[in-house]
Amino acid sequence: MLLDQIKQSLKDDISAARHDEAFRRLKIEFLRANCDLYNDTVLIESRYNEARRAGHIGTIDFREKDRSFSNIGEALLWLLKNLQIADLKDRLKQEAENHFAIPEYHAFTCDRFEQSDEFQLALDDKPASEKIHLFYLYGDVRQSHDSLHERLGRELGNQLLNWEEGNYDPGTKVVFKNLKPAVHRHPILYKREVIKTLFAKFFPRIDDKVPIDTKTIADLMHSPEIQGLGAKDLIFVLLTMDDANWNKDVTPLAVETFIDSFLGVKLPDTAPTFFFFFGMEYQKDNAVKRAEVQAAIEIRKHGGEVLSELQPVQAEDITEWFSRYRKIMVERGKEPREMTEAYFGTAKALDMKEVEAILFEIISNHNKGLAIRTENLKR
Repeated sequence: MLLDQIKQSLKDDISAARHDEAFRRLKIEFLRANCDLYNDTVLIESRYNEARRAGHIGTIDFREKDRSFSNIGEALLWLLKNLQIADLKDRLKQEAENHFAIPEYHAFTCDRFEQSDEFQLALDDKPASEKIHLFYLYGDVRQSHDSLHERLGRELGNQLLNWEEGNYDPGTKVVFKNLKPAVHRHPILYKREVIKTLFAKFFPRIDDKVPIDTKTIADLMHSPEIQGLGAKDLIFVLLTMDDANWNKDVTPLAVETFIDSFLGVKLPDTAPTFFFFFGMEYQKDNAVKRAEVQAAIEIRKHGGEVLSELQPVQAEDITEWFSRYRKIMVERGKEPREMTEAYFGTAKALDMKEVEAILFEIISNHNKGLAIRTENLKR
């Protein structure tokens, strides 16, 4: 909320002992001149200045209206505690009343239209009763597999709709779990590590009485977190396999045994729907592992849908993002393409990690109530 951000900004001034600046901003930038809090600000500043002239730096004795403060910081904090939207200047008051924050995950909606379409079309071909879905993600490590994983879940859960009304809640719960198991060079040990890592995400302790090799996804249904979900809710699990734990003779076999033994059971109709993503990453210059990943995907034995390789983001797709969020993300007097050039320069394509970092900051500034100004974040 804008009012909270104004208060936090002034608290930063107080914390840094910028008392004069706090008074100036309250009187010049924020408060209506005819409100009671403005008058209190003037009186407290006057007593503060008197104390400084008398050599009592940082102290204040202000007793009008039954208020007494031991120092200027305490007095300023009292002002902030009592600051209300009605005390703000008309322009700020209107902005505060109309301002809404949007979740930072809206940065994930830049580009990746091809993979999003493939994901949704694949689900169209599946029966609605199917409770376990498998997908393969692959691309270099700079393309944010985890962000796409979350974006697809929030799209399917309708959590990206109607953002103009603030934080939109369609009622569907979407749970995200990211797994990055320890490295093993034997497929059975690697599969066990995946299962233990997954169970640790849902249970405070793993039941050692049941051998890990006999556990299946059906055993997850006893998790308190999952028991709080319904049949229309969704669980998205991303298993990341990067250069550190990819081995062409081990990793594909471990995935096969995980799918065959752990996921090869039927879940009840009351269970939420699971989406397992096997995310394979490699360094940009590692052509050998890229080829190994592609070959392993081609000869996979248990099906699952393969989403197109993640590539750097094109500049026109960044412009499309600004166009879609132009109501709050485009500076007045500018066009979406100008915003792309101001924040990202003239590059034709950029890695998703770089794009998201800047979009996160733009969204964060908006949520703090800061006006979108391209000069605030130039490359």
